[in-house]
Amino acid sequence: MGCQENGHVTVTPTAPGRLELAIDRLLPSDAGQYLCTAVNNMGQHNATANITVLCEYCRLGGLA
Repeated sequence: MGCQENGHVTVTPTAPGRLELAIDRLLPSDAGQYLCTAVNNMGQHNATANITVLCEYCRLGGLA
């Protein structure tokens, strides 16, 4: 399975064996758990990251 991307989330190779996840124009809907799965001939490893979006502008009614 490849990397899933949308208009403001991209995955870019930064070095051999390394990828960077970038979220441009972070939105409250981007909050949640992100899963990275690495697979090679030695097996598979998973790592997760929980992203919390704190937005003062959102709390003031700037974004719904």
